[in-house]
Amino acid sequence: MTAQTWGAFQSANENAKGVRKTLGAALFLAPEDAEVPGDLVDATGLMVNSLPTGYLAVGLLSPDGINHERETDSEGVEALGHLAPVREDVTGDSRNITFTALETVRANVVALVEGITLPEVAASGLVKYEVPDFPQNKFYRCVAITFDGSTTEPWFESKFYPRVSVTSFPSEAWSKSDARAFEIGLKAYTDSELGYIKAEQKGGLGFKKNAAALGWTIAP
Repeated sequence: MTAQTWGAFQSANENAKGVRKTLGAALFLAPEDAEVPGDLVDATGLMVNSLPTGYLAVGLLSPDGINHERETDSEGVEALGHLAPVREDVTGDSRNITFTALETVRANVVALVEGITLPEVAASGLVKYEVPDFPQNKFYRCVAITFDGSTTEPWFESKFYPRVSVTSFPSEAWSKSDARAFEIGLKAYTDSELGYIKAEQKGGLGFKKNAAALGWTIAP
């Protein structure tokens, strides 16, 4: 056993490189039968690879960014003579994605919140569409990508949800003071063919240089 000062002990068990922020983010949606995305970054670790055909960005987002929410329910088993449950089982585990889209006239965003198929724009520049009384329960693939670090040592992360639907539809305010915005909520479901509800990737040159120090095993 080796004794250490508190400063040395603390330094050996902390790494400020593990504290990350979101300097930029993007969210994409595609039809539920679209191709599953491949590797997040290229071989250099400096650039993000393109997504497969069909993935469309929702555009500019509010400063609140993209929220990946997880809600769990549990049920305890109580026993005679014990004040705390002797067993706890998870009975529910749901995942939701919420964001506020600022580009409220972007075609795919309108189609998302209204649950419609995009119509064509007439030669006169006019587009017309009707919204059904009951929204269609359409399903999509969803990819969220975040960036941190710098252009020379970037940190990238992605979350891929293979099956989501809109469960929180936005109100729309037309006012002089504020930009129009759509607060949208998505619910994630397990894809029966892929067998998972979410897939994540972390990469980039900045991550690669610090991965071992943050506890990740580096392949030979």
